Amino acid sequence: MAHGRRNKKLPLKILLNYLIVEIDRENELKDGQKVYKNSNEENSNNSPDPIRECYLMRNLTVHQDRLNEEVRRYCKFLGISEEHYNPYNKEAENKLRKRYNDILREEARKIIEEKLTTKEELNG
Repeated sequence: MAHGRRNKKLPLKILLNYLIVEIDRENELKDGQKVYKNSNEENSNNSPDPIRECYLMRNLTVHQDRLNEEVRRYCKFLGISEEHYNPYNKEAENKLRKRYNDILREEARKIIEEKLTTKEELNG
């Protein structure tokens, strides 16, 4: 039972942290197709832009059964199945968890820290 709960936590963490990024970086995410063309290039081995990667992580875990071409390329970049995200696949879970920790959680942390610092300066 605990194993099943653990596998459900990562998608929830991704979604919650993505909401922080989405609220703060809404304009960047809206125009993603134009701004982050590297993540759309076929055969690109480069990491997607961090903000775009947050969006791709969210789509991978939320839209598990309806992955578009960009998310499929992201799966290929991660080295996981391009068919759908399976939280019970340990290897895929570990790869996605690493990217979540390195990219999405870090972006959300920076946003929160920035907002708290700004509020402290205003109340100063």
